[in-house]
Amino acid sequence: MKIAYAFFLAGLLTGGMISEAQTVDYGTALLQVPPEAFREDLGDVNVSRTPLVAFTRHKADTESGSRDNRGQIVLDLQHLVQTQSKLDVCLKTSSNDGVFWSENPFLVDPGNEKKRYWRFQPITEEYYEEIERYLPEGLLPLAGYVTEKGDSVSTCARPERVYLPAVGSCYAPEINIYVNSSNRRMQAKVNVPETTGTDAILLDCREPEGWIPPPDEERNQCEQYEATVLFDKVCRLDASEIQSSGVYELTMSFQNDFGIEEAKEQLLLPTPQE
Repeated sequence: MKIAYAFFLAGLLTGGMISEAQTVDYGTALLQVPPEAFREDLGDVNVSRTPLVAFTRHKADTESGSRDNRGQIVLDLQHLVQTQSKLDVCLKTSSNDGVFWSENPFLVDPGNEKKRYWRFQPITEEYYEEIERYLPEGLLPLAGYVTEKGDSVSTCARPERVYLPAVGSCYAPEINIYVNSSNRRMQAKVNVPETTGTDAILLDCREPEGWIPPPDEERNQCEQYEATVLFDKVCRLDASEIQSSGVYELTMSFQNDFGIEEAKEQLLLPTPQE
């Protein structure tokens, strides 16, 4: 499916903007379970079992009509579709109040087309009307692909994942990483390959209400950070510091009166030029 949108891409991540309308060709990921086996829930508050809740990059699709009432998640798979034949991806989508969640396996089969952006939908089979109130920014995606081949249906039961950047629907000049720190003090860094000769990249992590949106009408309408149940920190990464696309290690350090705890995850990070 082709959708015209204002193409912010490269300039957006570095603070610039490309305003001309362009056409983007989206791939469509294939849900790997039948509707009756779709995993989702609405009701009891569900808090993430891991510190990493979600991460997104720049604004992409400005066409509000491109979302149906089940919503959709768009992933940037530029780096992977060039090197992988097929990808088993587990997509978890949670509402920022923890009331709704879904977690299901999808298959990305790029074939010979090697499309960069891929749509993942549905994110609900049962709660169409209920999740509309969370769109566009109240639903947070966490998508990971399994590096070892296996049964696609069991993808979501396997912990060894590399997390993929979801494309935000609102203007965001950096890569945003949403974290549940359990109200602890925290620091985060991205370790870069030794061959680059550069040090680890430190992230700017703050409580959600610590971020003040710029005086931009569109951003103020759709990206108001507030304290949520699902996450209590937003860490921002200056994408201009990423020298080459690839898998990077995110290290999160949490400190309280009892000591320091570390958590590490693998992230696929693109460069701002891509």
